Amino acid sequence: MLIKRLIYVMLTLILSATAQAQDSLLFRDYRFVKRFDPWLTSDNAAGLTRYQNNNIAEAEIAFGMGRGGFVNYNESPKTITLDASVESFYRISPKVVVFGRMAYDNYTGRNMTGSVFMNREQSGGHGEMLPFDIVEDSLTNEGRKHSDTYQLTGAVGVDFKKLSLGARVDYTAANYAKYKDLRHKNKLMDLTATAGLSVPLGSRLTIGADYRYHRSNESITFGTYGKNDKVYKSLVSYAAFMGRVEQFGNYGYTDKSREMPLFDTSHGLGVQIDIVPLRELSFFSEFSYSHRSGYYGRRSPYTITYTSHSGNRYSYSGCLTYSLGRQLHKLDLHIGSEKLQNNSSNWRELINDAGSSYYEYYDDVKTADKVLVDMSLSYTASLGIRHELPTWGLGGTLGLMHRKQTGYLYPYYRRQDIRNTSFDIHACRNVVIRKGVLSVGLGFGYLNGSGDICEDGTLATPSDKQSAPASMDAFLWREYEWLTSPQYAINASGKYAFIFPGTHLNTFTRLGISHLHTNSSNALLYGKNHTQITLAVGCTF
Repeated sequence: MLIKRLIYVMLTLILSATAQAQDSLLFRDYRFVKRFDPWLTSDNAAGLTRYQNNNIAEAEIAFGMGRGGFVNYNESPKTITLDASVESFYRISPKVVVFGRMAYDNYTGRNMTGSVFMNREQSGGHGEMLPFDIVEDSLTNEGRKHSDTYQLTGAVGVDFKKLSLGARVDYTAANYAKYKDLRHKNKLMDLTATAGLSVPLGSRLTIGADYRYHRSNESITFGTYGKNDKVYKSLVSYAAFMGRVEQFGNYGYTDKSREMPLFDTSHGLGVQIDIVPLRELSFFSEFSYSHRSGYYGRRSPYTITYTSHSGNRYSYSGCLTYSLGRQLHKLDLHIGSEKLQNNSSNWRELINDAGSSYYEYYDDVKTADKVLVDMSLSYTASLGIRHELPTWGLGGTLGLMHRKQTGYLYPYYRRQDIRNTSFDIHACRNVVIRKGVLSVGLGFGYLNGSGDICEDGTLATPSDKQSAPASMDAFLWREYEWLTSPQYAINASGKYAFIFPGTHLNTFTRLGISHLHTNSSNALLYGKNHTQITLAVGCTF
């Protein structure tokens, strides 16, 4: 039903597109327009009022296929994806600008084990660190996994001359399932809402601020197919795949008798400062802070809350833009830091006068400390701009990541400290060919990392009755190699855009190929290579 609605909205937008000259239609690039002004991609929707271009929208349907064993522990060596999306910037009146996006993603992966939780970045969710993980403790139960993800974004900015107000809502709903025992079915609801304002202080300075609220709930149901005497176990990973093993049954984190939700909520603030020292030069800065908290289980006197977590996230984004004639140069800097702590609940089961069970809680026990710092510095140059299409697009990005995490199962602990550095360069050439535009792109990337895969120790001398925590070494090594092994990426793309006969649609077809290779020879990897092919058709109007 949602797919039909998405197609209906796409067709409605297409049919309502206003007529434009064919030569100008060809020279419109939605992605170039979107990244032209950093206010347009800010969480503060009040910045939408700065949009000065003609109304523009893009609709696309893409088919993707991935093959190759160099993937992370929670990913698949064989994937098929089908994505459909439509998004638009539209000025309703001289004072009101809106942005909207609808998307559907269909994902199928084979030979998958790893985490039972959904890949948040892949599914369009918030993409924050997990407070803990639940992974299979065996590689013998590989199976097919499938997800359907629906995304809806709406934003509006209203200009009141001396003040602009804005609001934005990002909503994601997704289903995820594994089709081999131990099976799991996931339902994800992820919502982010922001409300903000911006105030111009003269012609050279604009400031803004916004409030941000995020809420997500990923519920999981575990089960097996039919009657099965086989014993299935899962590792509750506190950090670096160290924790405790739990047997599937009627209790615990993988309780088959009830739906188990991982709930997370956060409140945050953002501040924007836009300085224009020269007519051709502008400097945009955005600072943000959010505090998150949540739990796993159900909060009631008659159910168990297994864990609770809390953390803080700080980030800075800066964009230096230099525009001169038919050239646009941008330097983007992003720095983010997140700290997260997870605690395990202590409880005992009691019986009330009516004979019903209820739970009494005691002080929580810390099970994990996690810190993630990421930074990226990128430069892009758009040269020979004609209307809204550059003749050349050149760029490069330098990325840094540092992650420290410690898992505790008293008196034992495991520490992991890893970091990596990556860079990529890319170029794109747009060539006018008769009645169309051919775009050819080529890119190259490299990543290398270092650090300790793990350091195991004790905070006190264990007793004779205590045994070392469980560990899933296969996933430990796969993730470590994915984040630190020397790896090379090359990608190429081709796109041809033309005016569809009898319409005012800039129609295009796009083909992209990327290949990733590592020098690592670790036997626990599926392989050393991964290739992704994407074929898309769409239109800009």
